[in-house]
Amino acid sequence: MSLFSKRVLLTIAAIALFLPVVAACNGDDDATDDVADDVATDVVDDDATDDAVIDEPEDDDAVVEDDDEMVEDDDAVVDDEDDAVMDDEDDAVEDDDAVADAPQLEGEITFGYIEGWDEGVAASYLWAAILEDHGMTVNMEPIAEAGILYQGVASQDIDIYIAAWLPLTHESYWDNFGDDLESLNVWYEDAVLALSVPQHVADEHGITSLADLADNADLFDSTITGIEPGAGMMEIAMEEVMPTYGLEDWTLLESSTAAMLTEWSSAYDAEEPIVVTLWEPHWAYAEWEVHNLEDPEGAWGEADGLESVAWAGFSDEYPEVAELMGNFYMEAEEIGELMDYVTVQAEDGEQMDYARQWLEDGGQDIVDGWMN
Repeated sequence: MSLFSKRVLLTIAAIALFLPVVAACNGDDDATDDVADDVATDVVDDDATDDAVIDEPEDDDAVVEDDDEMVEDDDAVVDDEDDAVMDDEDDAVEDDDAVADAPQLEGEITFGYIEGWDEGVAASYLWAAILEDHGMTVNMEPIAEAGILYQGVASQDIDIYIAAWLPLTHESYWDNFGDDLESLNVWYEDAVLALSVPQHVADEHGITSLADLADNADLFDSTITGIEPGAGMMEIAMEEVMPTYGLEDWTLLESSTAAMLTEWSSAYDAEEPIVVTLWEPHWAYAEWEVHNLEDPEGAWGEADGLESVAWAGFSDEYPEVAELMGNFYMEAEEIGELMDYVTVQAEDGEQMDYARQWLEDGGQDIVDGWMN
């Protein structure tokens, strides 16, 4: 029994004992009624207190409402977390899909290139990195001379020579081996050959054209610094350019591309005159101020394209590789930047690493453009 109930019973008992006394003393029924009313009022007041006590759960309801709001907030947090997880999962799935969409290839490919012919070196290592990422095994084979390189591709000892200068500069090699070769694509369209001088020589001595050389033989000691003897441009220079411009008694030095660039750099820094065989695209044009001597007689011929050449039947044996490389195309600025990474910054043995670095530094966007 509650304390309140006990109080009520005690009060009623007291009244019951007290009423006879009052009646005996006063004989007034009204008094009895008044006392009873007072007691009833007290009881009613106590009921009001009970009501107040009973009403207290309104605070508990507020607490419950707060808890509900907290639960709703927690639900919102959970929803947000679920959304975040779903977004992360979606991103991961998209990344996985991108990897899965890249054709995974099998087989082994050998690229051949001539050291010092930097456009070919750079492009070869770039494609080696790309094909390795697609699951292939790739070998890199440096070759001493262009003729040996073409022969290696024709005999299938080498799979791809990526920087053939066609149709003009390497015309003789194509004539000899073309029946056993196929072109996968032309990836650069404006490859030009030149005899070049430092810009300060052009400015100081007014030598801007091939036609100016014969009258300035003493300035250059009647010498043109060339590259590898097997290079197509050396043949054209000797058989076409020099006779056209009266330079038959000049010497065309046979060396290597690296040796030619060393001679060029020394003469350039000393502001001494020099004339060399050079070509575009090449990183030298970004490194130094170079002036290509004009060719008013057209002795060099039209511009060549840079082609990826493989052995005949390669595209049937490796259709996925042929399709990928068929989309390959570069602008002068792009191949120049790639050459800077792979053939200027990279030390020997680091070419693949620097090709991948070029991809990471923005080149991948260019490659993705070919793939899509």
